[in-house]
Amino acid sequence: MRILGIDLGIVRIGVAITDQSAIFASPLTVIQAGGIKKNAEKILNLANKYNCELIVFGMPYELDGSKGKIARKVEKLIVELKKSFKGKIDTIDERFTSVEAERALIDGDTSRAKRKQKIDKVAAALILQSYIDFHGGNFE
Repeated sequence: MRILGIDLGIVRIGVAITDQSAIFASPLTVIQAGGIKKNAEKILNLANKYNCELIVFGMPYELDGSKGKIARKVEKLIVELKKSFKGKIDTIDERFTSVEAERALIDGDTSRAKRKQKIDKVAAALILQSYIDFHGGNFE
């Protein structure tokens, strides 16, 4: 089973994927964000290309636990994806993953220019790995 992980941003969408056994998450790509339908189409194409049975979105809750602007965009995108995606779609709290991703890239001595290119897909991998670890291999 392969799982796609999504970190939705205003400008870019970070995408990560698991190995075939759904044990490890790896950064996959960054796609330019557009409208809800265009974003859904791009994500659906990746999910189909890699035969993913599950798509996990990072849900960017506010510090107080409420849903802000991007969280509402995630919800709209999920509704659009459910029209075509045959697998399961789930979410996980993703507060602070972008900060963790940047810290990991800095620790890895990645230049500022390269960090900007990689941070979204690294954040998506952190989101996806958190989901895998939380569920312990039980994704039903």
